[in-house]
Amino acid sequence: MGKYTDVFFDMDDTIWDFSRASLEALKKVYGNYDMNKYFDSFDEFHSIFEEINKELWEKYRKNEVQRDTVAVVRFIYTLERKTRDFPMMMAQRMSDSYLAYTVEDAFLEPYAHETIRYLRDKGYRIHILSDGFFEVQIMKIKMAKIASFVSHLISAEEVGALKPDPRIFEYAVDKANTTKEKSVFVGNDYQNDVLGAYNAGLDQVFYNKKNVNVDELPVKPTYTIHSLRELWNLL
Repeated sequence: MGKYTDVFFDMDDTIWDFSRASLEALKKVYGNYDMNKYFDSFDEFHSIFEEINKELWEKYRKNEVQRDTVAVVRFIYTLERKTRDFPMMMAQRMSDSYLAYTVEDAFLEPYAHETIRYLRDKGYRIHILSDGFFEVQIMKIKMAKIASFVSHLISAEEVGALKPDPRIFEYAVDKANTTKEKSVFVGNDYQNDVLGAYNAGLDQVFYNKKNVNVDELPVKPTYTIHSLRELWNLL
């Protein structure tokens, strides 16, 4: 893999353990905003939120809703599943708190920091390409202590497109002043990361955390890893 000069990483659930960070943030929201007044348990609250959040992000990807709508409305819709008797401003405060809580602690994937540093020290230029909200991703990079290793952070907001839209990958390559042939994209989501990069003409490293059978996938990734540590042997 010596032909590459630039490594593009997805952020959430590739570098940053977003699933864990989100769970811990929602636990704080549940407790700090007395959600037990409306929900039978945290598990119920969490389940409803995740269902609604997924639906809204899919609409966001299709440009059917705006970014700020996703951030706040997911809490409004979650509460409305159980009650209509709540202050509307509480949903805004919950949203603000949730986003802040997700970056209170450094929730990293195993070997994330070590791998980013290793690749930078080997001479690769490192870039982050994320669908997540820009200011939140900035905080994650700082909390992960990889800011000095990252050349560019490219967010969907500045591109006006979300993965797997090829435009976000093409924009990232142009912004990094490199070429597709010299670039490789690392991500955990097959649909958004692997197919997105593939359709944009980039090689891909599928961070296969869920042990998907890659032989059954419609497009086989260029490379497949189960630990970020494996990148040390690939790059």
